[in-house]
Amino acid sequence: MRKHDAHLVESYREDLEPSFVDEFVQFTDIVVANNDKTVSHMSELLKTDVGIIVSTFPNVVIALRIYVTLPINNCEGERDHSQH
Repeated sequence: MRKHDAHLVESYREDLEPSFVDEFVQFTDIVVANNDKTVSHMSELLKTDVGIIVSTFPNVVIALRIYVTLPINNCEGERDHSQH
């Protein structure tokens, strides 16, 4: 996982600090330890504790924002495929 995290930092040098790698490992440990792993619970966790998460894991928050704003590229191909 650290290798992928480091690659993400290198890809987004202007946005993510090198400390993202350690932050993400710690954040992942917390998420994995949580018994309720449903999407709705995780969404509520982010909404409720956003102040704590932002101050503790600022680079993780930036990475999540990058993730949710990336465009989906495969829709066009699937649409073209279904028309033939």
